[in-house]
Amino acid sequence: MMKRMLLMVALIAVAACGRADKDSDMALADSLSRDLELAPVDTTAQLADVPTETPAAQPAAAPKRKAVTPTPTPAPPPAREPAPAPTRSAATIPAGAVVNATAIDTLTSRTHKPGYVFVARTSNDLKDERGRIVVPAGAEISFTVKAIAPSENKGDTAGVLVLEPTQLMVDGRAYTVRGSVDYVEKYLKGRGVQAGDVAKVGAGTAIGAVAGRIIGGKKGTVIGGAVGAAAGTARALETYDRDVVVPPGAAITVTLSSDVVLN
Repeated sequence: MMKRMLLMVALIAVAACGRADKDSDMALADSLSRDLELAPVDTTAQLADVPTETPAAQPAAAPKRKAVTPTPTPAPPPAREPAPAPTRSAATIPAGAVVNATAIDTLTSRTHKPGYVFVARTSNDLKDERGRIVVPAGAEISFTVKAIAPSENKGDTAGVLVLEPTQLMVDGRAYTVRGSVDYVEKYLKGRGVQAGDVAKVGAGTAIGAVAGRIIGGKKGTVIGGAVGAAAGTARALETYDRDVVVPPGAAITVTLSSDVVLN
């Protein structure tokens, strides 16, 4: 019994010693750990067991060349279009307007026939309804000869002449004109004794001679011939032709019957 108790005491003592040694070892380990943590570290020191690899030198990157943008060649300026011709605003010469004109050339019944175009030049400014001048004096106005004939007897002091206005020229443009000719300056020009007039004189002489012979024989024939010739001459003078003549510069007056619209 005693032995058993002693054995147990011995075991307890051994256990106590082992625990004390264990506690001492643990304290020593903690102390060493703290010393390691507190010791200065040389960060530049190279560890012996880790080989240091020197990185290969990278070639310097070639400098990037800045792309050169070519300077664009300026386009030539567009060709300048010609300035448009100034537009002419519409103007109107109203119906009832009076156009005064003067003849440029001679018109005569001796050489001209119906259908002939006769040209004159305006001598007054033509105005619109507001009184603005739209056609200055000097424009050409054309007439068509509708009828023309000489005076065939002494009692006819005018002959025959009918003109119709047809066209007005303004800045190279032709405009239709309608109207009536109120006045034309003209005169009659005798043609002289023609073959027909000689025949009239001869006929008078013959008739007078025959009549005188019947009345008074030979002497009567002579007297009758003279009287007949005189009568024939008078008849010829009464009936010989005289031409209608419109000379250059003759005045002509026209009244418009419709508007003339100018563009």
